[in-house]
Amino acid sequence: MSILEEIRDLAQSSRHEVQKAKTQQDLNLARDVKDKKKGFYEYIGDKTKSRENVGSLLNKAGDLVTHDMEKVEVPNAAFASAFASKNGLQESI
Repeated sequence: MSILEEIRDLAQSSRHEVQKAKTQQDLNLARDVKDKKKGFYEYIGDKTKSRENVGSLLNKAGDLVTHDMEKVEVPNAAFASAFASKNGLQESI
């Protein structure tokens, strides 16, 4: 077995163990929700946290965009151009 295969197997088993742990946590949380409401609300609070700060972006012209409203427009323009173009995603399907 090569080193790459060993690394791939280790990564796969690690992902599997993490998924099992997450599933077990969810089952325990669901089972204990009536008695331990605080744990449930902490779990939900952790899941609903969002990231507030987005780093600087580059627009199509290569200019650095730092203002919040301009940062919103950069991905919007990229998605709009991908779906509006004649040679976009539709040909690759």
